Amino acid sequence: MSTSKQVVLLIETSTQFGRSLMAGVSEAVRGQLDWRIHHAEFDFHREPPTWLDSIPPDGIISRITNPSLVQYARRTATPLVELTEHGIDHGLHGIYTDNQAIGTMAADYLLGRGFQHFGFCGHESLDWSHGRREAFIERLSSRGFPCVDLLTPPPDSQGGNPLLDRAVARWLASAPQPLAVFACNDGQATRVLRVCQTLGKRVP
Repeated sequence: MSTSKQVVLLIETSTQFGRSLMAGVSEAVRGQLDWRIHHAEFDFHREPPTWLDSIPPDGIISRITNPSLVQYARRTATPLVELTEHGIDHGLHGIYTDNQAIGTMAADYLLGRGFQHFGFCGHESLDWSHGRREAFIERLSSRGFPCVDLLTPPPDSQGGNPLLDRAVARWLASAPQPLAVFACNDGQATRVLRVCQTLGKRVP
């Protein structure tokens, strides 16, 4: 009878960050962990996968932890480690990014390239985005540089919204040039790059 632990990964593969998390788990499993992995893409607004009870899992690692998943974990006494940063305290164990360090590093990198005009493109209601923004602006301010910023709705609702593309276009057009932009994540960076291409702005 197998003694392998049944571990469910609810991690998106549509982003580089999610794929990197998957790669890290895979490396750990190959090296020393006797885990049997079950993976599913999971949307924040959906119920937990219906097949969870058929395993049942010995643990869950989740990038998209919502109240339904928390309720499932508590009802079944399943250990749950969350990797999300929605600003919701579920009282769970979690592993999070150091948003202050990320913002500071981004500022130092762009300052080191000799830029004098800076912008931040983030999300208006996500704590991790605000943390990166605050650290970015604080480091720039300590060096005597201002920052123009734009905050858009969170990724759950924005998708490929052309209205947001137009908002980014207006923001970029009104900002001093050349502008060094720190985008809060890959999604925002993709949006800024797409708009720059449309406007004919060169990106190094």
